[in-house]
Amino acid sequence: DGEIWYCKDGGPGVTLFRLTYPEDIPAAHRYSDSKEFLDLLLKGINLPRQVGTQAVRITSLGAAQQDALVHDHYGRTWQLRIWSLGFADVSLLAIALPTPDGYVGMASVVPGGLQDLQAEQIKFIADYFYLTYRGTLAQWQAFLARRDLMPDAFERVKLQYSPGGPLHLESARLQLDTTGLVNLDAKSSLDLQMNYLVDRGKSQWDIAGVVLRPERGKKSHLALYRQSKPADDATKERRDRWEHMSQRNGEFAGTLQHDDSLTEFWIRTVAAGPGAAGGAGPLYEVVYDTDRQLLPRDMEQIRARMPSSFKITE
Repeated sequence: DGEIWYCKDGGPGVTLFRLTYPEDIPAAHRYSDSKEFLDLLLKGINLPRQVGTQAVRITSLGAAQQDALVHDHYGRTWQLRIWSLGFADVSLLAIALPTPDGYVGMASVVPGGLQDLQAEQIKFIADYFYLTYRGTLAQWQAFLARRDLMPDAFERVKLQYSPGGPLHLESARLQLDTTGLVNLDAKSSLDLQMNYLVDRGKSQWDIAGVVLRPERGKKSHLALYRQSKPADDATKERRDRWEHMSQRNGEFAGTLQHDDSLTEFWIRTVAAGPGAAGGAGPLYEVVYDTDRQLLPRDMEQIRARMPSSFKITE
């Protein structure tokens, strides 16, 4: 159940990739085995060696000849790995950012004489890399235990859950308790959507969205999205939406809504922290969405529980 996504439009000679590890690969050595990392990546990215008139696909280059940690300006820890393709006097460079389910990053094949220059270039590009962290709850627990690879934004992230029970999630800006809303297991999925924020006049990279799915790949989910007050010159649509959020009316009234075929039901409301007083601070859009067949009293219990399930601390 592994997955490789890649795109060759990451810049001159740069391939973007996302590598999702199969769940049967132990998390204990997932981030330390450079050979296994590249062997999996080469299942998706075609790196050929010319033998006569035939292009033979390379399936392994062994362990990386260089393996180092580098840090970008937002406190993210990347693994910079270099393999030599001696038969062609070129090198394969990969800068990879660990995630709960594997890696995201960039790869590039460069002539040996340009290796150092290309390494500096992709380290520079790393500052502009945008991603969502995702994984099962079991993968998240293993990932958060690797303090050496932890981005600064996750220093205050705490995650606790019991199989068949609720999730308790705490970060620098919010707290979540799913008691009475959803029951989870080790394969339930959690997405932390990251964004570049301006906080107290400084640029930061932090959690701006949480999406929790009791069953990975299914429709039902509980989500929370951070929304900043639109600027005065923002579009009318954005300013009107913010007004409805501030007043908690319209689609944010916290009432049960559904589609025309009565197969999907949702509740949308708003959570706010102390910084929202006076209308200047951020608001959080809170959504419970499901395609499960629930009794009206069950949805009413969920609606009543939602306001107390989130605590915004910013």
